[in-house]
Amino acid sequence: MSRQTPAHIPVDHAGQLANHAAIGLSALESLPQAIAVLDPHCRVKYVNRLAHSLCASPGPCRMLCGYWQFLEEDAQARLEELVRNVCVPGRSSTIGGGFRMRSGEGPPLQVSVLPLKASHPLASPRSVPLALVFIVASQSASFAASHVIADQLGLTATEARLAASLAAGKTVFDFAALQRCTMHTARSHLKNLMRKTGCRRQFDVVRLVQSLQAG
Repeated sequence: MSRQTPAHIPVDHAGQLANHAAIGLSALESLPQAIAVLDPHCRVKYVNRLAHSLCASPGPCRMLCGYWQFLEEDAQARLEELVRNVCVPGRSSTIGGGFRMRSGEGPPLQVSVLPLKASHPLASPRSVPLALVFIVASQSASFAASHVIADQLGLTATEARLAASLAAGKTVFDFAALQRCTMHTARSHLKNLMRKTGCRRQFDVVRLVQSLQAG
């Protein structure tokens, strides 16, 4: 395989990713995280502006012949492992993972890999599962806003607020009181949230949302 970066980066904005305009490409471009959508072989299906900038020399990444690569071999091996793990068809309980990597003279990078739900607007119309990769500088430390959680995980606004509330250390009872709804309604939102994210425990929901942190 040639080791020269191609002049044209084959980022698929139309056919491979169905209806991503439904949530607005501009919203993805303005997020504080570098975002890449990869297939099981780490082929690039989408990158936002920040992800693209990481590939500029002497950045920590590159897109070579349509594949995403970290220059650090250990980081690339870990990325490939996580992407394979979350891109298993039918494995609804997969919640992803993450790791830190060096970034030259800059701050370390936090890499989080999540499964892209088939029901999500960014998902491929084909049956091939995709991975959603977030890359941020570890010195950043703000939680993703609920609308970002909703967009990235394919949740309703209420389900995303519940996910953010749980990640902030609140209980379902606290959420019901804040939303002025019954516990039955709050538990119904929790059930839908866990079904859509493939989580089996509230702890898994917290860990998933924390993977969307900017750091």
